[in-house]
Amino acid sequence: MRKVLTIIVSLIANFIIAQSDFSPQYSNDGSQILFYSYRIEKEPEIFVIDKDGKKVKQLTKTDGNWAIEPRWSETDNFITYSTGENMGKLKLAIHDLNMDEVKFIEKMEGSQFVISWNKNGIEWGNKSKNGFKFYRKTEHNNTPIEYKQFKDYFLKSSRDGTFTVLAVYDENKKGLWVINDDGEPQKITDMIGSNISFSFDNKFIAFEAKEKDVSNIYTIKLDGSDLKKITSDQANDLMPTISPNNKEITYSSSISGQFCLHTINLDTKEVKQITGLKN
Repeated sequence: MRKVLTIIVSLIANFIIAQSDFSPQYSNDGSQILFYSYRIEKEPEIFVIDKDGKKVKQLTKTDGNWAIEPRWSETDNFITYSTGENMGKLKLAIHDLNMDEVKFIEKMEGSQFVISWNKNGIEWGNKSKNGFKFYRKTEHNNTPIEYKQFKDYFLKSSRDGTFTVLAVYDENKKGLWVINDDGEPQKITDMIGSNISFSFDNKFIAFEAKEKDVSNIYTIKLDGSDLKKITSDQANDLMPTISPNNKEITYSSSISGQFCLHTINLDTKEVKQITGLKN
């Protein structure tokens, strides 16, 4: 989680310019992509766009508050995101897209950062004066998520809840670790990856990793095989999301001079820019 926040703060500090689209997330039916953007005011808002870059729509109100890191529900009828005055004052919101109603679901001290929404509930991290703690929110309660083998990590679970990937920053344990139903962590790479996305068939993940001060997108199978570097331009390529057919990855890239959303076909390696053109 520390790594994710460092990236977000760095991006905000250096790239608050026109457009600046971040953190794309495919809907479960693959027809739309959520993201947050600075395209309206200095405060980021949540938007949704068709997968081909058409019909962009703003979902959150321009009210002076931040709205970042959106995530779809399993049915695509709801989204959750972090909202508040600034990075230090964020709480979780659930937005009913059909009724256009927003409810705030956490009143804990500190800031809440959404990680994912899967069939087991909403995963989120809480930052307080004692550091970060992770939770899974179900209908009735919050369940702590803790892996005592590690001290400093970020986590992401698959949509069906059967796999969890930890991005571990502990000295001598750095890298990506996979945990399945038996609860035993298995290291799959020494690379320090962040912003992890699961393929819809749970066969591989996409993540970003920095090399020589430039971030690129990588994929790797959950058994640790077939590590691939997907992007290799001189821009910063961040925050990948894998399409439901497992054939494309959409990500945020600075290659055009500002952060816009791009989609790469994993078979042909063709890249299409889908925001920052006419929307």
